[in-house]
Amino acid sequence: MGDDTGRNGRSLAYLTGIPIDQVKGLGGKRAEKLRETGIRSVTDLLLHAPRRYVDRSHRPPINGVPLGEELTLIGTVQRVSSRRPRRGLTIVEATVVDESGSITAVWFNQPFRARQLADGAEVALSGIVERYRGRLQIKPKETDVLKGAKEALATGRVVPIHSTVSGITPRMLRDAIHNALGRSQPVSDPMPSDITDRLDLIDRDRAIADIHFPESLTDADRARERLVFDELFRLELALALRKRRQIQDAEGISHVLDAGLVEAFLDGLPYDLTGAQRRAIDEIQRDMGSPHPMHRLLQGEVGSGKTVVAMAALLTAVQGGHQGAVMAPTEVLAEQHHLGLHPLAAEVGVRMALLTGSSADRDEVIAGVADDGGFLATLVRDNLA
Repeated sequence: MGDDTGRNGRSLAYLTGIPIDQVKGLGGKRAEKLRETGIRSVTDLLLHAPRRYVDRSHRPPINGVPLGEELTLIGTVQRVSSRRPRRGLTIVEATVVDESGSITAVWFNQPFRARQLADGAEVALSGIVERYRGRLQIKPKETDVLKGAKEALATGRVVPIHSTVSGITPRMLRDAIHNALGRSQPVSDPMPSDITDRLDLIDRDRAIADIHFPESLTDADRARERLVFDELFRLELALALRKRRQIQDAEGISHVLDAGLVEAFLDGLPYDLTGAQRRAIDEIQRDMGSPHPMHRLLQGEVGSGKTVVAMAALLTAVQGGHQGAVMAPTEVLAEQHHLGLHPLAAEVGVRMALLTGSSADRDEVIAGVADDGGFLATLVRDNLA
């Protein structure tokens, strides 16, 4: 795949430039099928997360194995036989033993197993154990010969199960991802360490490795947490850059901040603001005092005081000679807002009016026009009417 692109490893941008057909096992028609589903590069492959995991790390003794559960057994092949009871059907059977007992492993239409499983070979078998004719039996979903073999990817560990993509089986994908990962690491991490340390996130290289081949289900969860964070961070970063460009290019109103109306409203409240409410109001007012448009999302639990913060923003506009509006998606919600905000506005001499799609006195409302769905409530000072 080429050399490292920097001291900290290969970046995802660099790996995006390596086409999927450069990965062992994914050339030709397989690469074409993957490209059709959006997996075009090594980066796409490494970020193709498993849909679930099977924990095959638990290795019980054969004689004490629970029935009806998927698990992994490890033992030594004692005897192998192959037969063809009828045309089109081949059955391979092997007796596998450990220090506690024995089990019969059965494969249907896999004649190569007879050649693969020589007497004395150490094997790992993953599947569901049943009792047949008084003996333990397993029909392995995964079979790995451990003696002299490379690292087993599907037995004796937490195994990733990737979705089948365009006819490419989960096992093919697992093997290809393992190969691609080994040739790509280390993957660089652009996130500053003070952020990952503060949020208790693992680094990107480990996250990409552990999302596919974790040592435990906890490691898989930690990896998913980091990769989800990266995805949300990229989204938020794109939105922030877009917002900055909009702010730089657009012109807005520099609202008056020291006319006293907002402070009069806050002083008249029968309770003290929380620190979070005060900070939110200060941040909103700073934005409204600048000559650029403000784009903000106010988020909080039910009862956390969002209405008071919104009211302060509205009054910031009103005290400078402008109108403020509260919009809601339904008439019922608009009426609820009106009932809650009207007495607060009245305390500081500001008139509030309700406009809905069914309002009969629209002409008396000082504001713009609502859609047929109707949801506009407006505020305006008496001396501006």
